[in-house]
Amino acid sequence: MNSNISTKSLSDAPSNPEFHISKHWFPKNADNFSIMDFLHLLLGISIGIIISIVFVFFKNRSDRKNKSSEIDGFRNSIASLEREKAVLQSLLQEKIKQFAELDEKSEQQHRSEIEKASLISKLETELLSASERLSNHKKELEQWHEQMRLEFENTANRLLKNHSTEFSERSQQGLSEILKPFHEKLGSFENKMGENYEKTLRDTTELKANLTSELQKLHELSNQVSLDANNLAKALKGEGKTQGSWGELILSSILEKSGLVKDREYFEQFSTTAEDSIIRPDVVINLPDNKHLIIDSKVSLTAYENYIESTIPEDREKFLKLHLQSVKSHISGLSNKHYEKGVGLNTPDFVLLFMPLESTFSFTLENARDLFAEAWAKKIIIVSPTTLLASLMTVSSIWKQENQSRNAMEIARQSAELLDDIARFYEHIEKADKKLRESQDSMDEALRKLTSGRGNIVARATKIKELGVKNKKDLPATSENDLFLQNHSNQNANEDTQE
Repeated sequence: MNSNISTKSLSDAPSNPEFHISKHWFPKNADNFSIMDFLHLLLGISIGIIISIVFVFFKNRSDRKNKSSEIDGFRNSIASLEREKAVLQSLLQEKIKQFAELDEKSEQQHRSEIEKASLISKLETELLSASERLSNHKKELEQWHEQMRLEFENTANRLLKNHSTEFSERSQQGLSEILKPFHEKLGSFENKMGENYEKTLRDTTELKANLTSELQKLHELSNQVSLDANNLAKALKGEGKTQGSWGELILSSILEKSGLVKDREYFEQFSTTAEDSIIRPDVVINLPDNKHLIIDSKVSLTAYENYIESTIPEDREKFLKLHLQSVKSHISGLSNKHYEKGVGLNTPDFVLLFMPLESTFSFTLENARDLFAEAWAKKIIIVSPTTLLASLMTVSSIWKQENQSRNAMEIARQSAELLDDIARFYEHIEKADKKLRESQDSMDEALRKLTSGRGNIVARATKIKELGVKNKKDLPATSENDLFLQNHSNQNANEDTQE
């Protein structure tokens, strides 16, 4: 029964208004008819199924209470078919939209082909016009070429002449400028070397010549210092503060006679800190390599003078012990100051204790030989005017040698700089030579392109002349081939004249 209903639905399809409407919308081709037939077939089947379901429903109406579940299934089937119908209609609308877009693209392509044809026609017209203008320009070019050739020939000759002169002048000037600083620096170095050599030779000669006199002077100074000290000692008995000032005065006198320069190689009343306390050594001597030597003057005179003046053995023994005790007290006090720990001081572990009176130094040495060993154990060295003066003169000599050494180092440094300058100068000379060669190569290349190389400018101008361009002056010959071309051109010109 369902088959009959479906056949009837298909046979009635041509009379269906909806069919005619769909057929009107689609382009007439086999694919569209297949889709429509398929859609109507599905629609007919759906209608047949619905009619069959209704027929069965009425036929079995008496049993519908017992078959309520089957009815629900039929309803679900109907709903599913309705959804399928909606999907098919949506596909149908999408196909309609796609065919409309294809029609629009086809129309656009047609318009584009028309525009291209119009553009080709326009370009052909412009090409014809350009050919005419090119023919006119060719005639103008022949006239301009002759004028250009003459101007180029004059300009090239002028530039070659000017550039050759300018290049020579600049090369000479540049070389002079490069050599001038070198000559000046070399002359300055030679002068300084000569001065340093003469100074070193003079200092060495003076040092050797005056060595004996310096030793004699040292001996005389020692005697004079001892004499002055003895005379002053008599006037300073019992005055502790005055004795200390006198000792510092003797120390300053020895420093002045040592050859050291004040406030450069030694400093008096230098003040600094050590372990959170202020220390003021009498003298700080500067040594090479940023090192220092400390000198402190200590006077032990009262007990010594009492010993000298006393004639009673017991008193003399007592005064001797007092004198030695005073010296030991100075040693301990100086050791406890820890000058070597002073801020800004780079000192050895020992300090010089200066005894300004030569006789007290000798007296102490004779009566307490172990005292100097005890002082050394406490990093203290006891010196007299004689030994201190000899030591300071040795320091002065060391400074002279240090200055000479520094001069030698300065000479070595300047020599190294001179060698570096010579190396740089050689590099500059090489660069200048390279640039000169490059300039010469550029000049040769320019001349080759102008007159001698393959396809050179003069040869090309000669070929232009062979084409019939007339000129008043002959072009220069560039090579054997170019000379042949030029002679051939001149023969053609003579034949034209005879005709």
